[in-house]
Amino acid sequence: MKITLILTLTIMTCIAHVFGYFQIQNKLSSKTYNQDGDLILAAPFIISGPGATRDALCSESLYYLTSMQLVEAVAFAVNKINARRDILPNVTLGFTTLDICLRTSASLAGMLHFIPMSEETKACDNISSNTKSRFKEIVGLVTQIGSQRNQLIANFLNIFSIPQIASVSTSDILSNNDDYPYFSRVVPPDRFQAQAIVDVMLYFDWSYYSMVYSEGAYGANGMGHVKRIAKAKGLCNAYLGMLPLIITDFTIYDDIIQNLRRKKAKVVVLFLEPIHIGELLTYIDKYNAQGEFIWIGSDTFEEPEVEKFPETVHGAFSIQLTAQPDYDFIAHYENLTPWNNPQNPWFKAFWELAFDCIWDVNSTDNRPLCTNFKSLTESTKHKKTPWVPLLIDTVNAFGYALDNLIKQHCVDVIGNKQDLFHCIQKSDLTAFIRELDFRGSSGIISFDENGDAKGAGYVIKHFIPNRDTGYEVIEIGSWIRTTESLDLYTRDVYWYNSTNTAPKSICSQECDVGEIKIQLELPCCWDCFKCYPNDITINNSYCSHCPTFEWPDENTATTCTLIEPDLIKLTSDYLFTSLFVLASLGMTATLFILGLFIYWRNEKIIKASTKEFIYFLLIATVLVYGISFVYLLNPSVIMCYCGRVGFSIGFTILYAPLLVKVARIYNIFRAGSKLQLNLPKWIEIKKSLIITFALITIQVRQVEYI
Repeated sequence: MKITLILTLTIMTCIAHVFGYFQIQNKLSSKTYNQDGDLILAAPFIISGPGATRDALCSESLYYLTSMQLVEAVAFAVNKINARRDILPNVTLGFTTLDICLRTSASLAGMLHFIPMSEETKACDNISSNTKSRFKEIVGLVTQIGSQRNQLIANFLNIFSIPQIASVSTSDILSNNDDYPYFSRVVPPDRFQAQAIVDVMLYFDWSYYSMVYSEGAYGANGMGHVKRIAKAKGLCNAYLGMLPLIITDFTIYDDIIQNLRRKKAKVVVLFLEPIHIGELLTYIDKYNAQGEFIWIGSDTFEEPEVEKFPETVHGAFSIQLTAQPDYDFIAHYENLTPWNNPQNPWFKAFWELAFDCIWDVNSTDNRPLCTNFKSLTESTKHKKTPWVPLLIDTVNAFGYALDNLIKQHCVDVIGNKQDLFHCIQKSDLTAFIRELDFRGSSGIISFDENGDAKGAGYVIKHFIPNRDTGYEVIEIGSWIRTTESLDLYTRDVYWYNSTNTAPKSICSQECDVGEIKIQLELPCCWDCFKCYPNDITINNSYCSHCPTFEWPDENTATTCTLIEPDLIKLTSDYLFTSLFVLASLGMTATLFILGLFIYWRNEKIIKASTKEFIYFLLIATVLVYGISFVYLLNPSVIMCYCGRVGFSIGFTILYAPLLVKVARIYNIFRAGSKLQLNLPKWIEIKKSLIITFALITIQVRQVEYI
């Protein structure tokens, strides 16, 4: 693909040398902002919207209000360099600013203005001076556009060895010095921004996140780095949603919102182009999903689209490039008016859009006249863009690099515009750019061998409610590239649930004590399985039975412990008192009855009841009540033996005589019903007692055997 591009551009260059111009005047906006100088810098910006037809790539209406600050920032920085005496002495820097609008293809069309013309073509009398003036001999190009467009522009400029410095393009693809040898930037690549995003998630213990990104170099590259770094740190991605650069079916936003809800990750990382941010927030409002998610936006998440949805962004985080405001420029810009700035061809239309006013005094439109407003500070739409200081840094970088180059190689041609330009062309301006070390808006600016800024970092910004404006953006920390560390202070952090603690963003809750994890596909996700009550858990992975007389510990259920006997407290336990009283009453009553039977043993009614068996029953009852006291005492070998033997013997003494007595009575009545005079011999009392003793003896031997 790259070979095809180079071949195409080579053919186009040959055509330019033959015919002297391209038919591009009908493709782009006819407006340009130019300031002549000995050396010219080019500055393409997205100023207008897309054209309505194929022949018109760009429209004539402004699309971004903030783009006017960028246009004026280049003019301000160039004029400030020209006013200095320490750099570029006796050399005037100029600029040409053009509109490459919202269409990606307009970027390449705009670069056709900067194709170098041959000396033969310049001398050709058949080409009008107006046509020749559309081609600018530039020493470099500064940009404040996205990575996707800069990638296209860099491919084109490489063919003609034109240096380029970008202020916000952060895609790591542009760090490839082999493919983009003339590209530099005053900001770090996205892999560091991705690391800052992951560090924020780690700080708040968010292990489960979703992500929405834009198609193209910026979004896809950022997504890849976030996913890779997060995985290495043990975080899990729940959902990835991709938005095409050109969207024709807007139901894709519905699908993304539904998927975000279905995956239930509280945290959503956004690596989006500006054109997608507003639409996504629109659909968040449509589904009343405010507060359902915590947004962590990349450096684009502070564009004008955000301010239209103040409640939706409450609690959101944004990772912004570090840049200190340039107060000199702010004062200069806010003093600009259509009357003192006529050289800017877009400023009058910008004024009309900023105040929603009209210029035509005879118009029937109800809007106020634009002449009623004298300062930009009167406009509610006027907001300071954070990108201006970085753009000024790019212009200053060219100024310092050109100054160093000229002082080493081109001092003798100063004053001759063409010779100075050719001298710079013969020298390697990019090498001088890469050697720079100067103080800019983000600190000391220097470049590595790939053209990436070395020392820049990020500011962590946070969106909180504000009664007057709906929301307010505050700084809550920073991420330093040199140390790769996050410094965050959370005192002013706002959570949508109005609590002081960060909401959880996890796939699965921790399992309860006595449960093991059944691992699912993602390492952060699992199901919980309840072990048996006498099981312990091993590494939260499987259950294991405890040995006999042992039980899992109550706190962790990870170790088996000996079962401690639950002893009855003799002095304070209500159970002991109750059983002791009942057993004592039962024993006392039984002994009283036994005493009555002994005292009245010669009475007929007692004799008739077979008093010998009654004695057995009463003695056994006393013994059983007595065994109850054994069970109330603390266990020991003797107590356990007495309890076990006494319990068995006591009930044997109780039931054995009762059995013999019942059998004896049965045989007596049975013999009487058949008029038998001879009863069985064992019915005699002495023999019955012998049988009773025999039954008791058998039970005693069985207890001893056991």
